[in-house]
Amino acid sequence: MTRRLRSDDVFPMVAYQGEDLKPVNQLLHDLCLDLPDYDYQAENGVARFTLTDQDMIVKRDWVSEFRLSVFDVTAYEYEEDSKDTPTPVTFNKVTFHDRINELVIHCAEGVRLKFRVGALHVEVEHIA
Repeated sequence: MTRRLRSDDVFPMVAYQGEDLKPVNQLLHDLCLDLPDYDYQAENGVARFTLTDQDMIVKRDWVSEFRLSVFDVTAYEYEEDSKDTPTPVTFNKVTFHDRINELVIHCAEGVRLKFRVGALHVEVEHIA
């Protein structure tokens, strides 16, 4: 369940361990993610996504935007269950598999963005 933005929320929200992803998931759940409109810089090992709160879940009367950044990316893979995936897709959750250093962004429409990382480093910024 997405939670409302509070005045004591601190940005950027940073995750270096799997359990640090819980507040990230709570904040971004059900927000919209335009694919394939994202910034992946292979040479820098950084992937950035803009998530939009089109339904004004996080902050009433305001369409908030957040930037989700994944750092130390060494490989990237896009998977979808259907070739007719609508855009934007709905962010569901992000998980981290520490045995294989894989971060996965799961979307409600059967889309998965998989990142091999040297170490877990995720940041969320409130940009609008």
